[in-house]
Amino acid sequence: MKHIRSQKKRERLEDIIKDLYHEIAAGHEETKPIIDSLSQKLGVKVQKLNKDIDILREAGFVSSSSLELTSQGKEYALGLIRKHRLYERYLAEHSGYSPAEWHKVAHQMEHRVNLNELRVISEKLHNPQIDPHGDPIPSNENTNIEPENGLNIEELKPNEYLRILHLDDANAEILSKLAGIGLFPGALIRIISNNKDKGIGFLFQGEIFNITKREAMSLTFIHPSVLPQSNMPDIYGAFLPDAVKRLTSLPKDKSAVICGIDVNCRGSARRRLLDLGFVRGSKVSIYLQSPLGNPNAYLIRGSGIALRYDQARHILIDPQSLNPL
Repeated sequence: MKHIRSQKKRERLEDIIKDLYHEIAAGHEETKPIIDSLSQKLGVKVQKLNKDIDILREAGFVSSSSLELTSQGKEYALGLIRKHRLYERYLAEHSGYSPAEWHKVAHQMEHRVNLNELRVISEKLHNPQIDPHGDPIPSNENTNIEPENGLNIEELKPNEYLRILHLDDANAEILSKLAGIGLFPGALIRIISNNKDKGIGFLFQGEIFNITKREAMSLTFIHPSVLPQSNMPDIYGAFLPDAVKRLTSLPKDKSAVICGIDVNCRGSARRRLLDLGFVRGSKVSIYLQSPLGNPNAYLIRGSGIALRYDQARHILIDPQSLNPL
Protein backbone atom coordinates (compact mmCIF):
# COMPACT_ATOMS: atom_id res chain seq x y z
CA MET A 1 0.00 0.00 0.00
CA LYS A 2 3.06 2.24 0.36
CA HIS A 3 3.19 2.83 -3.40
CA ILE A 4 -0.10 4.80 -3.20
CA ARG A 5 1.09 8.39 -2.87
CA SER A 6 -2.28 9.99 -2.18
CA GLN A 7 -3.02 9.79 1.55
CA LYS A 8 -6.75 10.13 0.91
CA LYS A 9 -6.79 7.31 -1.63
CA ARG A 10 -4.68 5.03 0.56
CA GLU A 11 -7.02 5.58 3.50
CA ARG A 12 -10.03 4.80 1.30
CA LEU A 13 -8.42 1.56 0.08
CA GLU A 14 -7.56 0.58 3.65
CA ASP A 15 -11.16 1.26 4.71
CA ILE A 16 -12.36 -1.04 1.93
CA ILE A 17 -10.02 -3.84 3.08
CA LYS A 18 -11.16 -3.53 6.69
CA ASP A 19 -14.86 -3.29 5.82
CA LEU A 20 -14.62 -6.29 3.48
CA TYR A 21 -13.13 -8.25 6.36
CA HIS A 22 -16.05 -7.30 8.61
CA GLU A 23 -18.63 -8.10 5.91
CA ILE A 24 -17.22 -11.57 5.22
CA ALA A 25 -16.73 -12.25 8.95
CA ALA A 26 -20.42 -11.41 9.46
CA GLY A 27 -21.34 -14.14 6.97
CA HIS A 28 -22.24 -11.87 4.07
CA GLU A 29 -21.31 -13.50 0.76
CA GLU A 30 -23.42 -12.00 -2.02
CA THR A 31 -21.50 -9.42 -4.03
CA LYS A 32 -24.18 -6.80 -4.69
CA PRO A 33 -25.37 -6.34 -1.07
CA ILE A 34 -21.75 -6.05 0.09
CA ILE A 35 -20.91 -3.48 -2.60
CA ASP A 36 -24.06 -1.48 -1.81
CA SER A 37 -23.27 -1.58 1.91
CA LEU A 38 -19.67 -0.41 1.40
CA SER A 39 -20.77 2.29 -1.05
CA GLN A 40 -23.19 3.75 1.49
CA LYS A 41 -20.84 3.42 4.44
CA LEU A 42 -17.81 4.93 2.71
CA GLY A 43 -19.74 7.53 0.72
CA VAL A 44 -18.26 6.29 -2.56
CA LYS A 45 -20.17 5.65 -5.79
CA VAL A 46 -20.45 1.99 -6.80
CA GLN A 47 -18.48 2.52 -10.03
CA LYS A 48 -15.56 4.12 -8.17
CA LEU A 49 -15.73 1.46 -5.46
CA ASN A 50 -15.44 -1.32 -8.04
CA LYS A 51 -12.37 0.38 -9.53
CA ASP A 52 -10.80 0.57 -6.07
CA ILE A 53 -11.50 -3.13 -5.51
CA ASP A 54 -9.81 -3.89 -8.84
CA ILE A 55 -6.74 -2.01 -7.57
CA LEU A 56 -6.78 -4.16 -4.43
CA ARG A 57 -7.09 -7.30 -6.58
CA GLU A 58 -4.03 -6.30 -8.60
CA ALA A 59 -2.13 -5.66 -5.36
CA GLY A 60 -3.01 -9.14 -4.08
CA PHE A 61 -5.37 -8.12 -1.26
CA VAL A 62 -8.67 -9.35 -2.77
CA SER A 63 -9.43 -12.63 -4.53
CA SER A 64 -9.69 -12.44 -8.32
CA SER A 65 -13.00 -14.32 -8.39
CA SER A 66 -14.89 -12.91 -5.38
CA LEU A 67 -14.81 -10.28 -2.64
CA GLU A 68 -12.96 -12.64 -0.29
CA LEU A 69 -9.72 -11.23 1.06
CA THR A 70 -6.54 -13.14 0.34
CA SER A 71 -4.29 -14.18 3.24
CA GLN A 72 -2.36 -10.96 2.61
CA GLY A 73 -5.59 -8.97 2.70
CA LYS A 74 -6.78 -10.62 5.92
CA GLU A 75 -3.45 -9.93 7.61
CA TYR A 76 -3.62 -6.28 6.52
CA ALA A 77 -7.22 -5.93 7.74
CA LEU A 78 -6.40 -7.43 11.14
CA GLY A 79 -3.49 -4.99 11.42
CA LEU A 80 -5.87 -2.05 10.85
CA ILE A 81 -8.39 -3.42 13.35
CA ARG A 82 -5.61 -3.89 15.92
CA LYS A 83 -4.44 -0.28 15.41
CA HIS A 84 -8.00 1.04 15.75
CA ARG A 85 -8.89 -0.85 18.91
CA LEU A 86 -5.54 -0.28 20.61
CA TYR A 87 -5.79 3.43 19.90
CA GLU A 88 -9.34 3.52 21.30
CA ARG A 89 -7.96 1.95 24.47
CA TYR A 90 -5.17 4.54 24.51
CA LEU A 91 -7.71 7.37 24.18
CA ALA A 92 -9.78 5.91 27.01
CA GLU A 93 -6.79 5.69 29.34
CA HIS A 94 -4.75 8.75 28.40
CA SER A 95 -6.90 11.45 26.79
CA GLY A 96 -9.74 13.80 27.54
CA TYR A 97 -11.86 12.60 24.62
CA SER A 98 -15.38 11.43 25.45
CA PRO A 99 -16.38 7.81 24.67
CA ALA A 100 -18.47 9.03 21.72
CA GLU A 101 -15.31 10.54 20.17
CA TRP A 102 -12.99 7.55 20.53
CA HIS A 103 -14.14 5.77 17.37
CA LYS A 104 -13.75 8.79 15.09
CA VAL A 105 -10.28 9.69 16.37
CA ALA A 106 -9.10 6.06 16.29
CA HIS A 107 -10.39 5.72 12.72
CA GLN A 108 -8.15 8.60 11.68
CA MET A 109 -5.13 7.28 13.56
CA GLU A 110 -5.37 3.68 12.31
CA HIS A 111 -4.14 5.01 8.95
CA ARG A 112 -1.23 6.93 10.45
CA VAL A 113 0.24 4.91 13.33
CA ASN A 114 3.27 2.84 12.32
CA LEU A 115 4.23 -0.53 13.79
CA ASN A 116 6.88 0.90 16.12
CA GLU A 117 4.44 3.46 17.52
CA LEU A 118 1.85 0.71 17.90
CA ARG A 119 4.30 -1.42 19.88
CA VAL A 120 5.03 1.51 22.22
CA ILE A 121 1.30 2.14 22.74
CA SER A 122 0.63 -1.53 23.43
CA GLU A 123 3.45 -1.73 25.99
CA LYS A 124 2.27 1.48 27.65
CA LEU A 125 -1.18 -0.10 28.04
CA HIS A 126 0.33 -3.41 29.26
CA ASN A 127 -0.76 -5.24 26.09
CA PRO A 128 -4.56 -5.17 26.61
CA GLN A 129 -6.76 -7.88 25.11
CA ILE A 130 -9.96 -5.83 24.67
CA ASP A 131 -10.79 -2.27 23.64
CA PRO A 132 -12.91 0.07 25.84
CA HIS A 133 -16.14 -1.37 24.37
CA GLY A 134 -15.23 -5.01 25.01
CA ASP A 135 -14.14 -5.90 21.46
CA PRO A 136 -11.14 -8.28 21.29
CA ILE A 137 -7.89 -6.69 20.09
CA PRO A 138 -6.41 -9.03 17.46
CA SER A 139 -2.80 -10.15 17.78
CA ASN A 140 -0.47 -12.78 16.32
CA GLU A 141 -1.83 -15.25 18.89
CA ASN A 142 -5.50 -14.29 18.58
CA THR A 143 -7.21 -13.34 15.32
CA ASN A 144 -10.72 -13.30 16.80
CA ILE A 145 -12.32 -9.86 16.46
CA GLU A 146 -15.85 -10.53 17.71
CA PRO A 147 -17.01 -10.69 21.36
CA GLU A 148 -18.81 -13.84 22.47
CA ASN A 149 -22.57 -14.06 22.02
CA GLY A 150 -24.74 -12.89 24.89
CA LEU A 151 -28.29 -13.32 26.12
CA ASN A 152 -31.34 -12.24 24.13
CA ILE A 153 -33.34 -9.35 25.58
CA GLU A 154 -36.25 -11.75 26.14
CA GLU A 155 -34.06 -13.84 28.47
CA LEU A 156 -33.39 -11.04 30.97
CA LYS A 157 -35.35 -11.73 34.16
CA PRO A 158 -36.15 -9.32 37.02
CA ASN A 159 -33.85 -9.51 40.06
CA GLU A 160 -31.09 -11.47 38.31
CA TYR A 161 -27.53 -10.17 38.19
CA LEU A 162 -25.96 -9.75 34.76
CA ARG A 163 -22.53 -8.76 33.52
CA ILE A 164 -22.14 -6.42 30.56
CA LEU A 165 -19.66 -7.97 28.18
CA HIS A 166 -19.71 -5.47 25.32
CA LEU A 167 -21.01 -2.03 24.31
CA ASP A 168 -21.66 -1.62 20.60
CA ASP A 169 -20.12 1.59 19.27
CA ALA A 170 -21.93 1.58 15.90
CA ASN A 171 -24.36 4.31 17.01
CA ALA A 172 -22.57 7.27 18.63
CA GLU A 173 -25.76 8.67 20.18
CA ILE A 174 -26.66 5.39 21.90
CA LEU A 175 -23.06 4.83 22.99
CA SER A 176 -22.97 8.33 24.47
CA LYS A 177 -26.07 7.59 26.57
CA LEU A 178 -24.81 4.21 27.78
CA ALA A 179 -21.38 5.62 28.59
CA GLY A 180 -23.08 8.55 30.33
CA ILE A 181 -24.76 6.06 32.66
CA GLY A 182 -21.28 4.77 33.42
CA LEU A 183 -21.55 1.29 31.92
CA PHE A 184 -18.35 -0.49 30.93
CA PRO A 185 -17.27 -3.98 29.81
CA GLY A 186 -17.41 -6.09 32.96
CA ALA A 187 -19.98 -3.93 34.77
CA LEU A 188 -22.56 -5.69 36.95
CA ILE A 189 -26.25 -4.76 36.91
CA ARG A 190 -29.43 -6.16 38.47
CA ILE A 191 -32.52 -6.27 36.27
CA ILE A 192 -35.48 -4.40 37.78
CA SER A 193 -37.96 -4.74 34.92
CA ASN A 194 -38.09 -6.06 31.37
CA ASN A 195 -40.74 -4.82 28.99
CA LYS A 196 -39.66 -6.76 25.92
CA ASP A 197 -41.20 -4.19 23.55
CA LYS A 198 -40.14 -0.98 25.30
CA GLY A 199 -36.90 -1.70 27.13
CA ILE A 200 -35.41 -2.61 30.50
CA GLY A 201 -34.89 -1.05 33.91
CA PHE A 202 -31.84 -1.98 35.96
CA LEU A 203 -29.88 -1.12 39.08
CA PHE A 204 -26.28 0.00 38.63
CA GLN A 205 -24.02 1.52 41.29
CA GLY A 206 -27.03 2.08 43.55
CA GLU A 207 -29.13 3.93 40.94
CA ILE A 208 -32.02 2.77 38.77
CA PHE A 209 -31.77 3.45 35.03
CA ASN A 210 -34.21 2.82 32.18
CA ILE A 211 -33.13 2.27 28.59
CA THR A 212 -35.08 1.53 25.41
CA LYS A 213 -35.08 -1.84 23.68
CA ARG A 214 -32.87 -0.42 20.93
CA GLU A 215 -30.38 0.83 23.50
CA ALA A 216 -30.47 -2.49 25.35
CA MET A 217 -29.71 -4.32 22.10
CA SER A 218 -26.45 -2.36 21.91
CA LEU A 219 -25.31 -4.19 25.04
CA THR A 220 -24.14 -7.79 25.32
CA PHE A 221 -25.27 -9.43 28.57
CA ILE A 222 -23.99 -12.65 30.12
CA HIS A 223 -24.60 -14.45 33.40
CA PRO A 224 -21.62 -13.78 35.71
CA SER A 225 -19.73 -16.93 36.66
CA VAL A 226 -18.78 -15.44 40.04
CA LEU A 227 -20.19 -12.48 41.98
CA PRO A 228 -17.96 -10.22 44.11
CA GLN A 229 -18.24 -10.17 47.88
CA SER A 230 -20.37 -7.43 49.41
CA ASN A 231 -18.67 -4.07 48.74
CA MET A 232 -15.48 -5.53 47.21
CA PRO A 233 -14.67 -5.07 43.50
CA ASP A 234 -14.10 -8.11 41.29
CA ILE A 235 -11.39 -8.65 38.67
CA TYR A 236 -13.24 -6.30 36.28
CA GLY A 237 -13.35 -3.54 38.90
CA ALA A 238 -17.11 -4.04 39.18
CA PHE A 239 -19.15 -3.96 42.40
CA LEU A 240 -22.49 -5.56 43.13
CA PRO A 241 -25.01 -2.93 41.95
CA ASP A 242 -26.78 -2.80 45.33
CA ALA A 243 -23.59 -2.87 47.44
CA VAL A 244 -22.39 0.63 46.52
CA LYS A 245 -23.72 4.10 45.79
CA ARG A 246 -22.17 7.15 44.18
CA LEU A 247 -20.75 9.92 46.33
CA THR A 248 -23.22 12.29 44.65
CA SER A 249 -26.02 10.52 46.57
CA LEU A 250 -24.48 11.23 50.01
CA PRO A 251 -26.86 13.23 52.28
CA LYS A 252 -25.49 16.45 53.75
CA ASP A 253 -26.00 15.28 57.33
CA LYS A 254 -24.24 11.91 57.01
CA SER A 255 -20.77 10.46 56.50
CA ALA A 256 -19.83 7.31 54.60
CA VAL A 257 -16.87 5.04 53.91
CA ILE A 258 -15.36 4.93 50.42
CA CYS A 259 -15.38 1.56 48.60
CA GLY A 260 -13.34 2.64 45.61
CA ILE A 261 -13.25 4.63 42.38
CA ASP A 262 -15.27 3.70 39.32
CA VAL A 263 -13.44 1.95 36.45
CA ASN A 264 -14.48 4.74 34.07
CA CYS A 265 -12.34 7.23 35.97
CA ARG A 266 -8.98 6.71 34.31
CA GLY A 267 -5.52 8.18 33.94
CA SER A 268 -4.67 11.53 35.52
CA ALA A 269 -8.25 12.08 36.76
CA ARG A 270 -8.09 8.84 38.75
CA ARG A 271 -4.62 9.57 40.10
CA ARG A 272 -5.75 13.02 41.25
CA LEU A 273 -8.65 11.62 43.26
CA LEU A 274 -6.38 9.03 44.86
CA ASP A 275 -3.76 11.68 45.68
CA LEU A 276 -6.48 13.79 47.33
CA GLY A 277 -7.30 10.92 49.67
CA PHE A 278 -10.38 9.38 48.05
CA VAL A 279 -9.15 5.85 48.67
CA ARG A 280 -10.89 2.70 49.88
CA GLY A 281 -11.64 2.85 53.60
CA SER A 282 -11.50 6.64 53.93
CA LYS A 283 -14.39 8.41 55.67
CA VAL A 284 -16.05 11.19 53.69
CA SER A 285 -18.78 13.77 54.32
CA ILE A 286 -20.06 16.97 52.72
CA TYR A 287 -18.08 19.92 54.08
CA LEU A 288 -19.75 22.70 52.10
CA GLN A 289 -22.68 22.46 49.70
CA SER A 290 -23.09 24.98 46.90
CA PRO A 291 -26.61 26.39 46.32
CA LEU A 292 -27.01 24.40 43.09
CA GLY A 293 -25.28 21.29 44.44
CA ASN A 294 -22.39 21.55 42.00
CA PRO A 295 -19.59 21.71 42.96
CA ASN A 296 -19.56 20.50 46.55
CA ALA A 297 -16.71 20.49 49.05
CA TYR A 298 -16.08 17.16 50.77
CA LEU A 299 -14.26 16.56 54.03
CA ILE A 300 -11.70 13.83 53.50
CA ARG A 301 -8.83 13.06 55.88
CA GLY A 302 -9.18 16.43 57.59
CA SER A 303 -9.15 18.50 54.38
CA GLY A 304 -11.96 20.16 52.44
CA ILE A 305 -11.80 19.19 48.75
CA ALA A 306 -14.10 20.72 46.11
CA LEU A 307 -15.35 18.30 43.45
CA ARG A 308 -17.63 18.81 40.48
CA TYR A 309 -20.58 16.45 40.05
CA ASP A 310 -18.86 14.65 37.16
CA GLN A 311 -15.87 13.96 39.44
CA ALA A 312 -17.82 12.93 42.55
CA ARG A 313 -20.00 10.45 40.63
CA HIS A 314 -16.94 8.26 40.08
CA ILE A 315 -16.36 7.82 43.82
CA LEU A 316 -18.28 4.86 45.23
CA ILE A 317 -19.39 4.64 48.87
CA ASP A 318 -20.77 1.89 51.08
CA PRO A 319 -24.47 2.64 51.81
CA GLN A 320 -24.25 0.41 54.90
CA SER A 321 -21.61 2.73 56.37
CA LEU A 322 -23.82 5.85 56.51
CA ASN A 323 -23.63 7.55 59.91
CA PRO A 324 -25.16 10.80 61.21
CA LEU A 325 -22.68 13.65 61.68
